[in-house]
Amino acid sequence: MGANLNNAAITNGNGQIQVRYYDEYGNLYPPESCPMEPISWRAMSFPSEASFSDATLCPNGITYGSNTLRGRSLAEMMTSARAPTQWTPIAGTLSTTTTLSSNNNPSGNGQLVTFQVQVKPVSGSGVPTGTVSLLVLLGSASLVSGAADFTISNLAEGTNSIQAAYQGDDSFTTSQSAPYTQTVCGGYVTPKVDLTVNGSSAGVTVSVGDTVTFVGRIHAAADYPWPSGSITISSNTNAANIYGTADNSKDPNSNDGLATITNSGMAAGSYTLVATYGGDGGKYYSGAQSNTVSLEVKPTASRK
Repeated sequence: MGANLNNAAITNGNGQIQVRYYDEYGNLYPPESCPMEPISWRAMSFPSEASFSDATLCPNGITYGSNTLRGRSLAEMMTSARAPTQWTPIAGTLSTTTTLSSNNNPSGNGQLVTFQVQVKPVSGSGVPTGTVSLLVLLGSASLVSGAADFTISNLAEGTNSIQAAYQGDDSFTTSQSAPYTQTVCGGYVTPKVDLTVNGSSAGVTVSVGDTVTFVGRIHAAADYPWPSGSITISSNTNAANIYGTADNSKDPNSNDGLATITNSGMAAGSYTLVATYGGDGGKYYSGAQSNTVSLEVKPTASRK
């Protein structure tokens, strides 16, 4: 008579197992002494440090022949002449938490989105195995080191609410992630671009040598990411006459893109200026131009 751990899946950590006792003829023994009583275990360096307490066995203990299997270490029970012949794990005795994220949110219409699922024990050690599914999308994958990826390109435009569901294994419970909202933009958008010169969108007058501050604002479309890219300040009538360029940054108070350019070398004269946004490289936004702003740069008074 011996012990069979093939179905036990005992790993380091905390949990419970159930024990079935069989005699040499394969009969469940003893049938009247709760052979499926759950037993709590903690395996730190299986099997030498794993043990059971008296209270975890049957209320009156389990007696097999002359051996009462109470308070025995797992090593003793495994090497005992009266060792259990089959150990069956209770599925899902260790609680898990499942999280879901994506690498591209919001995403463009038709763009690839990779969803990452992570399944971890709430406490203790161990790595969950088994299958995880994306609800609504109906895809499933096997966990590798507690994680699984799903790459999808056919999400519907708008907002998609998605959950990941872990199916559990012999040691870990099932769990679901919180709903995750993936936004899919409908296509390229031509944004509205505003230009101010020294804080004004109307005519501005300065003197030669004064610092002129140009601010370009690229308005984000609803449910779209902020517009990255750059702004160029130029003449409205001759784009080759450029007075500054700068990369956009995200406005901390909105989802708009902002670019600030300063120029203290404007020559005397009259200018009609425009800000040109170059787009974001084909992701979400096309290029666009702003309103025009007039700038008068007066010569400094000559000294006598």
